[in-house]
Amino acid sequence: MKKLLFIVILSLAGWTSTQAQVFKLGGNIGLPMGDASDISDLTAGADLYVYFFDVDSFFNLGVNVGYRNFFGKDIDILGASYTVDNVQYLPVTAAGRVTLFSTFYAGADLGYAFGLSDNTDGGFFAKPVVGIDIANAIEIFLAYDLYTGKYKLSDIEGFDDYKFGSLNAGILFEF
Repeated sequence: MKKLLFIVILSLAGWTSTQAQVFKLGGNIGLPMGDASDISDLTAGADLYVYFFDVDSFFNLGVNVGYRNFFGKDIDILGASYTVDNVQYLPVTAAGRVTLFSTFYAGADLGYAFGLSDNTDGGFFAKPVVGIDIANAIEIFLAYDLYTGKYKLSDIEGFDDYKFGSLNAGILFEF
């Protein structure tokens, strides 16, 4: 799976050398949902997008590389307080957007998230998103990140299936 994703990304990167490109860089902050809310109260991230079509077109296709951090919180286990380590991962995705009325858009990022912290492994990543494009220079968006992978709470336990979700608000700058 990792090799296939890497080949697809390299192929798309080569193809983009003959296409118009739009770069967007930004950040987001969010509230953990589902399983992630058990170990975290806050998440933050950053994204770099490269789109291959004109930003004013109806449909935009591109790639994204990002960074996500779920800040660990203190939890009680059998009467003892335990500080959960931060969970970090790097999503690498294909990104698609449909633009309506040259301002509003909706779309999704789909791909693989590489686990960066010792307590998480890689897994599937999806990010449905809606937003507003302001003068083709700034985007304000709402998104839901879903990362399905392996996670271990402590060194004593092994890796278990886990779904990290977060509801995010963010901003992107075009350059």
